[in-house]
Amino acid sequence: MSRWDENSKPVYKSSASSYAGKKIELLYPERMLVRTVSGRGFIKNRSTMIQLTMALAEYSVAIDPHSGHPHDLWFSHRRIGFLSLDAPRPLLMLMSLLLFLSMNSTKTQT
Repeated sequence: MSRWDENSKPVYKSSASSYAGKKIELLYPERMLVRTVSGRGFIKNRSTMIQLTMALAEYSVAIDPHSGHPHDLWFSHRRIGFLSLDAPRPLLMLMSLLLFLSMNSTKTQT
């Protein structure tokens, strides 16, 4: 006998009301270039789409053009990565990838 039959009811039911929480508005220093992450996880800079992550969809991130090359990429008060805008195609390195690479580099050296 199957776990599911025609009399089974779905476990998930859509809520009749929408989320009433407030959207967090992030503020960045004026020197930074602020971009809103699209629903698909992209930001746009100079007509170029740059893929970040869908986890930040609808939030703002900031590029610090004064941080040197590559530029720091910020979400709220945390630096989440580096972004090179000078290459023909923008190059993005998120902090989790940098941690992974540094951990693997340590393992191969020992």
